[in-house]
Formats: sequence, C-alpha cells, structure tokens
Amino acid sequence: MTLEGEITVFLRAVGAQIMSPEYVELLALAGPLMESQREHRGGAEWEYQTFPRNGVTLQFKDAVLVGALIPLVSIDGEPAYPSPDELISGLVLPASRAQVASVLGVARRSAQDLDLYLEGDRYLRFDFTEDRSTYLTVVLPGVEV
Repeated sequence: MTLEGEITVFLRAVGAQIMSPEYVELLALAGPLMESQREHRGGAEWEYQTFPRNGVTLQFKDAVLVGALIPLVSIDGEPAYPSPDELISGLVLPASRAQVASVLGVARRSAQDLDLYLEGDRYLRFDFTEDRSTYLTVVLPGVEV
C-alpha cells in the first residue's frame, strides 16, 4: 500500500539527517517555532524538538530523525496537529481502530492501546484512548519513542 497525504512528508523525513531537504520540508508542516532539548543517553546524543503550535515532537539520535510524534487530539490543553484529516488520504483522523484498519489493513502488531503498521521501512504507530486515535507516530524500526 502507498499512502498519500501529509504523512508522506513525515515518512520521507524520518531516517534523514537534521537540516536535510526532507527535514526542511517537514518544518513547513511542524514549524516554524520550536523548543529543543538535548541529552546523552546510551552512548548517543538525543535531541527532541517540540513545536508548540501543533504539538509535534521530533526525536533525533546522533542527528538522524528517528521518530515523529503527531498528536491528533488535544489532551490536557496541549496543542494538536491542526489538520489531522489531511495526514492520510481516505482516513479522517482521529479515527477508531476499525476505521484505521479499514484503510491500512491488519496491524503488524497490536496491544491494548496501540496498533503498529509497517509502511515501507517505517512504522506507523497509532495510540488509542477509548477506541479513538489520539497519537500517530512515524518511527524507524528498532527505536523506542
């Protein structure tokens, strides 16, 4: 399956270096203003960029974008992505698990509150609260977000 919509910008950027053309394209959706935090953990330099306008958080490991967390709804007054219905063509987000599955097919893995789908060599993780998608994360396989 090939997804269309704004999610393609996230899919292209995850795995790319900070300041790459793919990252700069992502800034047009997530930015422009951001807050940044760095830490050293497990022998790597981690950087987290949070965009207060829409709540998107980008996670970098050694200057490579390894994860992008996209809030689909506002929780506890925190900002949410302004156009969730534009993320994946044919899927109005936030959505139920059944609605997500009707567009993306059977999840690669499921747990009580999340479904994991493989899109190319990236994972799409949907977090659910009471059968409603609350977060969508694009992540490289093997990375904890």
